[in-house]
Amino acid sequence: TVRKMTDNTSKLNVKILTLIVIVIWAILTLSFTFDY
Repeated sequence: TVRKMTDNTSKLNVKILTLIVIVIWAILTLSFTFDY
């Protein structure tokens, strides 16, 4: 059960990191688009 929990948390962390990267990329793209 402990191994399963760690696997789930690591997968969750990856999903969260991916979401954060996408959000930052979207914000940067939007800012660049509105700047020019």
